[in-house]
This record gives sequence, structure tokens and C-alpha cells, in this order.
Amino acid sequence: MGKEENPSLRASSAYPAKEEKSKLWGILLFGFIGATATTLAVGQLRRTREWFHHVPVSFKLQSVV
Repeated sequence: MGKEENPSLRASSAYPAKEEKSKLWGILLFGFIGATATTLAVGQLRRTREWFHHVPVSFKLQSVV
């Protein structure tokens, strides 16, 4: 009886650089999607807050000066 290798172990050790590259792209894509979703959510939150707490533009300018 010969020593049998597990094919899944052989495939993963043959291409470690490809797995690392794939993992890096996954992390970058996940980060990009998260940043985009956060930006959109914060923008929507700001618009909603302004809708509820509407302050006239003239009042905003007076408070700054």
C-alpha cells in the first residue's frame, strides 16, 4: 500500500500566492463596499436630520458671523 495524498491539500499548497492575492482582493472589495455603504448611510442621516430640524439659511449665516 502506497502513501495516498489528499488532492485538496496538494492544490492549496501548489498555489499559495494565488490564494493570498485572491484573499487580498476580497478584503479590498469588502472594505470598498463597507465604505460606500457608510457614506451613503451618513448622507441619508444628515438629510433626514435636516428635514426634521430645519433651520432657515439666514439663521445659519447669522450664527456663523
